[in-house]
Amino acid sequence: MFVTGSDTVKMIKVKRGIGDDEYVEITEGLTEGQEAVSGSYKAINRELEDGKRIKRDNRTKSEREEKKSP
Repeated sequence: MFVTGSDTVKMIKVKRGIGDDEYVEITEGLTEGQEAVSGSYKAINRELEDGKRIKRDNRTKSEREEKKSP
């Protein structure tokens, strides 16, 4: 899993609990206040690397979808 720093990401090891299509429980590895990085499979698993600079998009999923609509 990746967490954010100031403007970069850091890879950390976590232990997963239960989950479904939208949510997953993290039982170990995260501390309170850490912000996890989310995105598409391609963005997270193929393009993101430890220490890579990022640009934050804190809009909700519905806010992002509204912007896409004509």
